[in-house]
Amino acid sequence: MKIADIIELENRRTEADKYALFLINDTKFWRAYGWSAWLCVKYVKQFEILKREIKSANATVCFVGFPVDNLERHFDGKADCVALTEKDLRMELRPDVVPQDITYEQMQAEYQAWFDALPLSKKKNEGKDASDDLPFTPTAAHLSVMGVMKEIMLFPTDEHSPTECVEFIRDLKKKITKILF
Repeated sequence: MKIADIIELENRRTEADKYALFLINDTKFWRAYGWSAWLCVKYVKQFEILKREIKSANATVCFVGFPVDNLERHFDGKADCVALTEKDLRMELRPDVVPQDITYEQMQAEYQAWFDALPLSKKKNEGKDASDDLPFTPTAAHLSVMGVMKEIMLFPTDEHSPTECVEFIRDLKKKITKILF
């Protein structure tokens, strides 16, 4: 499902859908957008919320996501599932999970206040220092630690007595202490 279709799905919500969560399968993750994300955070679990501007849809959206395998763990006992398609789910929050005395208009106002208060999330590369892209240059300490690791890998423990192994570890400890301090 394209992001424009997801936004339209969330925008077509009516009073009959006020407790409906639409989950979109993104191969490895289930994602809930907009109102569905809000319902997830409010009534299911405090998922990490991302809010992004989507230029292709000329919109700002918020969403939550979780691994496909965790669907039952998060929603068990909290929602009933109805498949929309092979990759999309409609989950209906159970009456004992949500307050029954809140109106759709109150929920709309609460959702809008919540959405407006969300900060825009940074993209993965945003705010990165230019030096982060420089290649790694090992220092003398790195090289020494790598040398110690090589020694560990090359030490044939099965050919030495326990006492010799303990002595080897004691020597390594001295070398590591000298490198770090």
